[in-house]
Amino acid sequence: MEFLFWNISNKVKALDVVCSIDFCDQKKIFAIAEFWDRIEDLKKLENSSEKGLFYNDINPRTGVIFSKSIKLEPYLFYDFFSVFKIKYTIFELLLVIVHLKSKLYSEINSIATNLNIIRYMLDELYKLKNDKILIMGDFNLTFHGEVIDYYHFNSTDYYSIHEKKYKEKEDDVREEKRRLKFYNPILSFSGDLSPYPPGTYYFTTQTNSQAWHIFDNALISYTIAEYLNKKECEILFKIGDYELLNKNNHPDKSISDHLPIKIKLF
Repeated sequence: MEFLFWNISNKVKALDVVCSIDFCDQKKIFAIAEFWDRIEDLKKLENSSEKGLFYNDINPRTGVIFSKSIKLEPYLFYDFFSVFKIKYTIFELLLVIVHLKSKLYSEINSIATNLNIIRYMLDELYKLKNDKILIMGDFNLTFHGEVIDYYHFNSTDYYSIHEKKYKEKEDDVREEKRRLKFYNPILSFSGDLSPYPPGTYYFTTQTNSQAWHIFDNALISYTIAEYLNKKECEILFKIGDYELLNKNNHPDKSISDHLPIKIKLF
């Protein structure tokens, strides 16, 4: 089963790209973010025989387009993330789609807000008593110490069956002491050794020497990371006949300023 995510930046072209995909050749779930100006275009999919559609109609930041052959149901909708249940082989998978606040307009405000969102999201997920989780989305921040330490997101950019699936936090005053660990395969594509563009977003300022960033990520819980097909993890720069990069090999902003990501589970 393929899982894709893309911040479509409210662009008609990006939505056209997504809708051009064949959802019948194999099971696909295409999660999208930032589409509140494209609601009427999205609603056209409601009559599709091959594609299903769910999104938060109160605050349309996150949603999914999926093969109708997949047993997927919406479970929880929040302002900055949505939770879906998927019947996957021998277990039930929780799919979480995230779109956090951007630092473009207020870095201090976004950091504080995103901290609260992530902590709240993780606490809500733990209440569900299901440790088989896939989180995909636009985190709008670089995925290093900010997330691992400051946000208490226990993630790694590698996976080993010898790693513990949980991290003990003796200094954590919250009720839940054992925090689930996540594997983030997309982080492996940061830098020149990547066969793909070295990030999902190209952003530079006078105070920032690193222009390429991986803002869009897929985090799979260690409890099911063995089902991940690492050879099928990608940052997409072309979908079908659509080129997603401009002449400078940066994301074509007429389509979207983000590049989509893809992972696949066995």
